[in-house]
Amino acid sequence: MIMDNPIWKHFNRVPVKEAAICLSCKAELKTTSSSTTGLWRHLQNKHVGLYETLKNEEKAKAARVPFSVSTTSNQNTSAASSHNSSTNKDNDSSCMQSCPPPSKQAKIDSMFRVNKPWDKNNPSSRAIDRLIVQMIAVDSQPVSIVEDLGFQRLVAGLEPRYELKSRNYYQKLIEKEYELAKQTVKQQLPDDVEVAVTSDCWSSANQAIALLSVTGHFVTPDLERKNLVLAATPIESAHTGEALSNILLNVIEEFQLNDHVTLLLRDGGSNIRKAASLLQVPDASCACHVLQLCVKEALKEGVLTQTIIKKVKGLVGHFDRSHPAQKQLQNFQGALGLPKNRLIQNVETRWNSSLHMLRRYNEQHAAVAAVLSASSGTTLQALTENELDISARLVTLLEPLDEATEQLSRDAESTSVLIPIIRMLLRKLDKIDFAQISSVHRSLINAIKSRFECFLTNEFYQASTALDGRFKLAFFDSSQHEIIKDYILQELGSRAPPTLSVATAAGNEESNYYANVENLGSEDDSHETISAVAESEDQPARAGKTKRLSFLEEFHGIVQSSQAQGPMPAGKAAKVLHDYFANPELLPMSSDPLDHWRNKLRSDNLPSDLKSLIRRYLGAPPTSVPSERLFSKAGRIYEPRRRSLKGENIERLLFLASNMPQLI
Repeated sequence: MIMDNPIWKHFNRVPVKEAAICLSCKAELKTTSSSTTGLWRHLQNKHVGLYETLKNEEKAKAARVPFSVSTTSNQNTSAASSHNSSTNKDNDSSCMQSCPPPSKQAKIDSMFRVNKPWDKNNPSSRAIDRLIVQMIAVDSQPVSIVEDLGFQRLVAGLEPRYELKSRNYYQKLIEKEYELAKQTVKQQLPDDVEVAVTSDCWSSANQAIALLSVTGHFVTPDLERKNLVLAATPIESAHTGEALSNILLNVIEEFQLNDHVTLLLRDGGSNIRKAASLLQVPDASCACHVLQLCVKEALKEGVLTQTIIKKVKGLVGHFDRSHPAQKQLQNFQGALGLPKNRLIQNVETRWNSSLHMLRRYNEQHAAVAAVLSASSGTTLQALTENELDISARLVTLLEPLDEATEQLSRDAESTSVLIPIIRMLLRKLDKIDFAQISSVHRSLINAIKSRFECFLTNEFYQASTALDGRFKLAFFDSSQHEIIKDYILQELGSRAPPTLSVATAAGNEESNYYANVENLGSEDDSHETISAVAESEDQPARAGKTKRLSFLEEFHGIVQSSQAQGPMPAGKAAKVLHDYFANPELLPMSSDPLDHWRNKLRSDNLPSDLKSLIRRYLGAPPTSVPSERLFSKAGRIYEPRRRSLKGENIERLLFLASNMPQLI
């Protein structure tokens, strides 16, 4: 028995029985004094992981230790001697071929073959090529990472046989991966798809690159929500309505979406509004942009509130620029038992950054005041008690709008949530007394009512809300119930809303959805960003606050769905709708609005024409935040180290980074 054979790490020898016992499963195996083949075979068949580990250890050992090469005759003599001394019937030639003992001396060519580099066409090498390209795209890494020493050492340690290629090689692979991903995205668009798109413009900080985004949002035949990036196309000319219209048309045609676009979500810019008009596609303003305009309009009415915001902004800037002041602040935070949170600076293009700045300052006021009192080198002063009280009231006034912005920006939300949010927002604001900032309070309510009136009265948004099981008809006056239900019944079996130009759409201003929404916003307000919700990592923690019900959840128990019904209509789809509205129960706010209809589909109780209606009205998002999120990624890709990137390369990387997690 050759006891230095590594197989004995896993077996105990029983000499009396000429047997061995497996340490893992306690099986008893017959063996002889000169053969361990049966033991190797047992390990290979019953304990694959142990077998592979042992074989790899032997390969590594063979690569490190030089071998003395025997002559053929010596090998034959040794093999014959071993064969003659063996009496175990398991030691036949077929077994020896399938499970050769590791003690057999390795050949020179096999020893070098273990660490021989793979050819670039080797399947394993090509698989790693794709993984590297996908990592570069998904993690927004520069292609030059393949030239970094740390990355090279990592790859060599993980797989010595893989050879890294040049950065140009991976750049070409990115182009191929982009084309493959685009084909996959096209395949995910059903033939009968009704897609809502969002679009926005982005320019790099140095104005060297400009992109127009196009994201697609739809509900599949299985009633699953899909959000895909269709394009982030470089804008090579002036950002006119005609130029943007041509880019959008090219994307629509490439993905074969002609006559399939139900809605275009955009900001209030005159150029993108004109582009939608030229394309003759239905369009609407982003609800978050409209909320932002309401807040900006209201804050202008309060001279004192503007003074407070400006004052706090100056204080935050002082601590941002001064390391000693920052250290003092931390010391006083500890002494006063306050959370050691940094102050937050206001960003002009993000209305809710003013809210976050004031809320954080209010939390840290005592520490800030202590630092300023102890410092002789600054003339800055903390807020007075009266100013602090107004700041706290302003935070209370704006928090519901921040919550509404967050709710509207969720990936799974549809246009159905907009009307309930606006109605509950107005109800919430009406119930709060803001005596010291009454002008801001009043202006905010008036701005919301005037700017959102067209949303509250148009048929598309009303039908969308009614078909959402969380709301049904609970947020409408009883006089509207039958009107909304009649509209939905008329829409059964019809195609998507006609792709008529918004600018030329005729009809009653209060009932024509597209004409109402088209007039929302102004050119001066056109390109405000809502990236405060587009990039979640920028959201500050609400320190010192416990989780509370959202105002939608808070009022969810107050409202009830209508139970009054007319006579039972004819047709299966109409009967399903009748039963749906007759049931007063509402789905929880945390549920997916498609849940109710998906359950109907699974029980084979959802007619095809009603399913088409659900896909049309619950597929569109209420905001253009998906485009904002896309451009947050663009900012990370187009960093200072990568300012030589061309527009088409940024487009490929953005497309892959956004879609690949859903495709791989």
